[in-house]
Amino acid sequence: MKIRRIIKNRNSGFTLVELIIVLVILAILAALLVPSLLGFLDSARKRQDVVNAEALMRSIQAELSEEYGKSVSRFSSMSTDADIFMYGSDEYKGFIDRVYSKSGVEKDPFLVIFYTYKVDGADYATASAEQKHKAFTCVSMVYWREKDSDPIYYDFMHRIWEKGSPYSGDIVKRGTNAIVSGPMKNEKLRVCILDGTSKRVTSGTRNSSEVIRINNMIMKAVGYSGTLNKNNYDKNVKIE
Repeated sequence: MKIRRIIKNRNSGFTLVELIIVLVILAILAALLVPSLLGFLDSARKRQDVVNAEALMRSIQAELSEEYGKSVSRFSSMSTDADIFMYGSDEYKGFIDRVYSKSGVEKDPFLVIFYTYKVDGADYATASAEQKHKAFTCVSMVYWREKDSDPIYYDFMHRIWEKGSPYSGDIVKRGTNAIVSGPMKNEKLRVCILDGTSKRVTSGTRNSSEVIRINNMIMKAVGYSGTLNKNNYDKNVKIE
């Protein structure tokens, strides 16, 4: 009789109190694990951003090298003072398409900027081969996947990817685009807007004030307190 009673009790299942305890334990575990899981997802996205940025940077350099190898290159404007806004020009459409095709990165990110060494147009024709090479060298870039993600840039001084831009990293002087230290100290960089948010924040004017505005937007996104140029800084700039 005693054995039968034990078997009967074992088959009776959980009581309501036991179920409530189990649910409470599961809720506690979920509360502990969800932040870790979300943090893991954030880390995975950031790692993917670096993978995408590196792929784009390699593709950009490959395209620049091919352009330099041509007897007549559409990148003659690379040797002028003007910053380059590629996204709205048929002249650069093929370049942009090939960059994305070679990189395997999905087109139309929030923003992609790359930087070359600046060689003034007046000096390019008589420049040495080394100087001409600089005009076609991708030094750094900014990759901003989407509005709510962090913009990242290649810190060429330390060869790592960081949040922000070369300006927010203080490796390029705000206002002059000059490198502040290292073997390339005082070399100036040219800003090339490849694709993205510049389509939505510019008003059609393609000049240095728009470049300042876009880079201030990057620094604002990562909480940097400085500005590229206080006279041109639009404090009401919106990240659209």
